Amino acid sequence: MKSHFTLIKNAQLVEYCKKRITDCDILIKNASGGYESVVVEVGQHINTGALSEMTFSVFDARGNYVLPSFTDLFCCFREPDAMYKENIEKTLAAAQAGGYSRLLAFHENDKRQEDKLYGVSYIRTHTASCACKVMLAAPALPDDMDRAVINGAVAFTDAFIQFPDVVSQRSAMKECADRGLLYVAFAADRSLVGDGAVNSGDVAGMLSVKGIGSACEEIAVMRALLLAEETGCRTHISGISTGRSVDFIRQAKKSGISVSCDVSPNHIFFDEYALMYYGGTAKLLPPLRSYRDKEAIVEGICDGTIDCVASHHIPNESDSRIQRKMAPTPLSAVPFGAVGLQIVFPACVEALLVPGYIDIFRLVELLCVNPAKVLSSKPQEAFRDIESGSQADMNVVSVREKVTVNESFVKGKAINTPFFGMTLCGRVIKNFTDGR
Repeated sequence: MKSHFTLIKNAQLVEYCKKRITDCDILIKNASGGYESVVVEVGQHINTGALSEMTFSVFDARGNYVLPSFTDLFCCFREPDAMYKENIEKTLAAAQAGGYSRLLAFHENDKRQEDKLYGVSYIRTHTASCACKVMLAAPALPDDMDRAVINGAVAFTDAFIQFPDVVSQRSAMKECADRGLLYVAFAADRSLVGDGAVNSGDVAGMLSVKGIGSACEEIAVMRALLLAEETGCRTHISGISTGRSVDFIRQAKKSGISVSCDVSPNHIFFDEYALMYYGGTAKLLPPLRSYRDKEAIVEGICDGTIDCVASHHIPNESDSRIQRKMAPTPLSAVPFGAVGLQIVFPACVEALLVPGYIDIFRLVELLCVNPAKVLSSKPQEAFRDIESGSQADMNVVSVREKVTVNESFVKGKAINTPFFGMTLCGRVIKNFTDGR
């Protein structure tokens, strides 16, 4: 079978490790079937004469940036238990459109499902041949850890479970430490959420719903930090939202605790008053917090305390009436979560890059470099620039073009997001995953 080549012309290649931007062309070779694709050459005026006898295509980057493909640290797969919300095909379509080549997959089991690892094994089986690499975060149930590893789990998490006590969480984290696996601690203690729907404060009162206090998050964060210190477990705290959480993690890093953290695009863009305008599409867990908390999140991104921006892609049923805030459905009955795979890049450009809080290299760090390091047991070897011999995973992006978040923009099935209807600066023009 003939090899297929793609030439990306007129690119501005962002080289993170060298901290430079290079005007160049990039030649990609795809192996048989599109697998094991590699970058053949990076340079100006690449000679393609020898490719005339082979399958050959050209993509004109038109002077836009070429970045490494993104890695997401929190993507909730709804299949198999809730395919009416979103199936695997739609999730992966949204991932590719959003610029992702690797996803850390979470799954919320149907409570009626006795096998708590059924979703993990199902996702592994049904994504094995996909170009996008799907890695699995299994529920941190000590009795099921051996089977989870056999089923391909690379991390364990408490995101959709509630430990009966701290001893159980410590046992799970100690097991992760012994196995050299990542533990993903969700930034909310679900036992303290109760019937809460939004941040405790004025907005909860105005909407006549119960609030979720910052302690719900900060207790979970502090517990994870203290247990990470005790067990030596490589720990990632997912979805922080309060200024105090940022402070706790900043101090933990200074103390030498092996911890990283991420934030969702919603929490760098909105505060709790978004609920007044966007209704249930802005109902998240952890909830949107105060303006002061949002500013602390941005500060944490700027000073390096926050390592990554993760999509926190949680599709919910696409009831068009709910999306348009016309339904009589009470806010307390709307499920938590928002889609995010296609939102991350434009939200980061609009909220962080355009105002000058970060530069393009820090953006690459948040979406590419640090997520790869979080997932690797050898962080120093986890990332390399796009260069000859590297894997052909990359994005052509514009930080000037605008996108409008609407039905035609969203490639997934669900459209539950407070960004719906907004126009943002920043577009993923083309994603190449494994050269495809």
